[in-house]
Amino acid sequence: MIRRGWTLGAARKALVVFGGLGVTLLIPTIFTVNLYVITLLFALATFSYASFSTIANVLPTDLYASEAVATVSGMSGTGAGIGTIIAFRLIGTIPMRGRLRATHSFDPIVIAAGLIPFAGMILVLLLVRNTRATDQGLVRRI
Repeated sequence: MIRRGWTLGAARKALVVFGGLGVTLLIPTIFTVNLYVITLLFALATFSYASFSTIANVLPTDLYASEAVATVSGMSGTGAGIGTIIAFRLIGTIPMRGRLRATHSFDPIVIAAGLIPFAGMILVLLLVRNTRATDQGLVRRI
């Protein structure tokens, strides 16, 4: 995209949108029993997540000065680890229809897995832009 004249920010945001929207394909998997459809939806969502996570891991190098990149990446890794721990603790104990059930408890987790990158996409689109902080040299122009 950059070779075709897109700015760095536009190219990064396009992949964030592709990934954020594509991961929502996990949600329809809870409504189907067709193995081929489920496989296709998971494959597309996984590909989209790979695109999204690659850009999410690269954004700190685009936005922050070299000496701050490791700190920002470490904080995001810590957040991801804590989120994973919470998700593992919730699986199997999420209330379904007013009571705790082990059956079908993956549905809310799959929905959350489809919506969290989507929320990340919204945050990137709202927060990653050139502002006064860019003009002051606190973050790089994107």
